Amino acid sequence: MTGPKRNEPGIGPDRFAPLMVIALTLGLAIAFAVVAGITDPVDRVVARLFSEGNIGLEDPRLREALRDFTALGSFAVLGFAVFAASLFLLVAGLRSLAAIILVSSLSAAGVSTGLKHWLGRSRPDFAEPGIATFTASFPSGHAFLSMCVFVSIGGFLAMAARRRREKTVILGLALFLTLAIGASRVMLGVHWLTDVLAGWCFGLAWATGTIVVGHRIAKGRKAV
Repeated sequence: MTGPKRNEPGIGPDRFAPLMVIALTLGLAIAFAVVAGITDPVDRVVARLFSEGNIGLEDPRLREALRDFTALGSFAVLGFAVFAASLFLLVAGLRSLAAIILVSSLSAAGVSTGLKHWLGRSRPDFAEPGIATFTASFPSGHAFLSMCVFVSIGGFLAMAARRRREKTVILGLALFLTLAIGASRVMLGVHWLTDVLAGWCFGLAWATGTIVVGHRIAKGRKAV
């Protein structure tokens, strides 16, 4: 019997370039629609599903689970994830990749904050008690930064994986985590739906760009 095939073709980072363009385009389209007020009816309909009990969140265990997921997108958790990933890459001798993760995450945080100040969108006024907010609503920083951080780290881990299914599991788990974090923001009433959708799009564009750059640097090191 032959052993499992190695180096299977699959999720190549260079294939992420078109995805980066698509995600960025969608994010910008949502941003323009928000500024024009086009998305307000949809945002309010979705918000009412949770705020008026149409989709019940009465179970305290569900509310606690949503708080747990939303906490995974906080600056503290994401900051630790970036620190841990950068430290690991640094110890592994991959200084350039460690620098890419750090610079990508910090610049994404700056862009997210800048967009919030520029657009100044008000948050929903029916947030779950106990959930603190400190900035404007658009885009969702939790959605943007968690997508950027977790998918970038997942993409770098996928580079080390040699089987297609391994790459798929790594990136699938990263995407699931970011989607759960973003969904929790809408369900807890601290963001409009389009805040989160745009955050996901911008974060995905940022992450795919980070992965492509990291992959090309890693290929350059191997070629030397």
